[in-house]
Amino acid sequence: MMDALHVEDLQVELHNFTLNNITLDIPQGSVMGLIGRNGAGKTTFIKSVLNLLDRKGIVLFHGRSLEKDHEEVCRDIAYVGTDFDFSLNTKVKTLRKIYCDFYSEFDEQQFESLCEKSDITLKSKLSQLSLGQNKLLQLYLAICRKPVLLILDEPMANLDPITRREIIELLSEFMIDETHSILISSHLLSDLEKIADYVTLIDHGNIVLKDDMVHLQDGYFEVFASKEELTKLPKEIIIHVRKLGDEYQALCHVLDECQLEGYHYQRADLETIMYYCCEQK
Repeated sequence: MMDALHVEDLQVELHNFTLNNITLDIPQGSVMGLIGRNGAGKTTFIKSVLNLLDRKGIVLFHGRSLEKDHEEVCRDIAYVGTDFDFSLNTKVKTLRKIYCDFYSEFDEQQFESLCEKSDITLKSKLSQLSLGQNKLLQLYLAICRKPVLLILDEPMANLDPITRREIIELLSEFMIDETHSILISSHLLSDLEKIADYVTLIDHGNIVLKDDMVHLQDGYFEVFASKEELTKLPKEIIIHVRKLGDEYQALCHVLDECQLEGYHYQRADLETIMYYCCEQK
């Protein structure tokens, strides 16, 4: 089965930032979470994939490039960024018409049903909607296009827990059809843990970690020990060590939890893994 997105040796040179030889694949029918600190290169990566920035390297959507198959690829991709490029005076029914006219596959009935569920009326102007309703509206417009690949840049930023949960449920329903795939960047790692199949961590323009979510949740542990005790662990399982007072903490990657027998440790969540990996840099 062909990957939904194949990126190979992607390079971007900006005035004060460089994206260095990024290579990753998103298998069809999966969700790839893109994480990293502010300024790490997540948005730069997304914009370069969409050919909104000058870039070098290979970017293929189901084996096709934006340069050679522009119309077909654009039809199969939906992008929701941090900004909504419509006037605040625009009415929801106007957006519905625009999308119906522009995208033949747009599901008008599904769109109206989703809007009703979120108390978004067709007569409403964007200025009359809450921040959460505006973001949900953007997602509804994108999803009702029936895209093969949905690309989201911080869709849950600054939203309340209830709206974030609604978005997670919406994306989960979208992914029931295994012909769809999602690339999503987010700082809300606990939300990503609920929906992502794979995670890519970018720091200072480089990929520092790529793994599937099951492996991340089952194979990474934070170990608390003295310096002497840590030296007894196999070096190959230790990713990074940090000193905190008189104690040492280490992020360890193990295939069998028995390797940590006799040590005080806890399973590392995604936030902890990101912290150690970025500190290592």
